[in-house]
Amino acid sequence: MYIEIILQHGWGYDRTFFSNWVEALEKQPWPRDYRIKTTLPDRGYFGAPVALDDMEYIDLNKRNSKTIGSDKLLIVVAHSLGLHLLPVEVIARADYLVTVCSFLNFHKEAPGGERRSRLLVGRMLTRLKRAPLEVLSDFYKITDPAKRFHFSLLDISVERLAADLHLLDQIDTSEDSQLSKLKSKAIVVHGLEDTLISEQQSLSLARLLNAETLICRAGHDLPLSHTNACIDLITKVILASNEARSEYCA
Repeated sequence: MYIEIILQHGWGYDRTFFSNWVEALEKQPWPRDYRIKTTLPDRGYFGAPVALDDMEYIDLNKRNSKTIGSDKLLIVVAHSLGLHLLPVEVIARADYLVTVCSFLNFHKEAPGGERRSRLLVGRMLTRLKRAPLEVLSDFYKITDPAKRFHFSLLDISVERLAADLHLLDQIDTSEDSQLSKLKSKAIVVHGLEDTLISEQQSLSLARLLNAETLICRAGHDLPLSHTNACIDLITKVILASNEARSEYCA
C-alpha cells in the first residue's frame, strides 16, 4: 500500500514545522507492504518556496499506476491558514483531510470579534514593512510560546508574508465555496487553549466539511506540542482505511 501524506504549514512557519512528524512517521511499525511518503510544500517565508507543482505527489485519478500499484491513500494535513494555502484540487483528490487549529472564516468568529480581528491584521501588515522581526516575534509568543520553531533571520520574505496575510480578508467562506464541495473524509482538530482560533471557528469548519471533530487541551502550537498524539491519529486513519478497503475487496 502506497500512502502519501501532504503536510502544509500555516502562516509564519515553513516546512520544518512538521519535521518531528516526518521522523515520527518513519519510526512507526508499519506493515511490510506499506510505503509511506511525506510531502512538505513551503510558502517561502524564509527561503525559496517549494510548490506542490514542483514535487512528485500521487494523483488518485491514476489508480492503475504500475510503479505504485492500485492501492493508494492520500492524506492532506493542514495547519491553520495552511488549509487555504493548498490548491483545492489537491485537497479534492485526498482520501482524508485533517485540519489542525484551522478555520473557515478567520475574522467573523475570531476571539474578540470581527472588527478587532481586522484591525489587528491591518496593523500586522503595516508593521511588517518596517519591523518584520517584531511582528514575527509577537506572533510566536501567541502561537509558539515554548519556542519550538526556529527560522532564518537572513532570508525573510516580507512580500510573501504580507501576501498570505492578505488572504485572511479574501477567503471565500460562503456555502458556494470550493471547500463546501469537497467529498474527502475530514477530521477537524482544535486546541482548547488556542488563543488565535476560537472553538466556534473550528466547529464552523467541521460543519462545512461534515467532519469528525477532536478537541484537546492544547494551544495553536498543537502539532508541535502534541506530535505523538497527532501521529497516533494519522496512524489510526491509515490503518482503519486499509481495513475498510480489505473488507470492501473481500
